Amino acid sequence: MGEGGASLDGTDGQSAGDTAWATALTQYVNGQANGGPTFSGTEQPIGFDWWYFGYGAGQQIDGIYTNAALTQYNAGQKTFWETLRYTPRDRDHRPGK
Repeated sequence: MGEGGASLDGTDGQSAGDTAWATALTQYVNGQANGGPTFSGTEQPIGFDWWYFGYGAGQQIDGIYTNAALTQYNAGQKTFWETLRYTPRDRDHRPGK
């Protein structure tokens, strides 16, 4: 699956909708949504990128970081992207590599 995310920082007046969307999305890709895919044994859930940087020149930072130095995580988003269960098998695509 491609990349997605929501600001989840309460600045757009959509907090309840963003939270409901993020909950539904993470449950779906993890195989926990009613009527969605399921995974067992060694099967991997759906791979998914949470919107990583979330800003461009002149735009508000709304990705997983809250500062331009990319050192502080957005706590509202972290609650959701930490639950993503897919683990890349290619060692060159693991976090920190």
